[in-house]
Amino acid sequence: MKFRAPSFVALEATATCMSNALVADMIAVLGSLDTVMGDCDR
Repeated sequence: MKFRAPSFVALEATATCMSNALVADMIAVLGSLDTVMGDCDR
């Protein structure tokens, strides 16, 4: 079995969400996806 943390999937979705966004919107995008970086390193 392979377990992927939900935060890792949200981190991958960041690139999709930022494709047509401004750099100033990056904080709002990262805050809305609610990634936990400690959870991503598994």
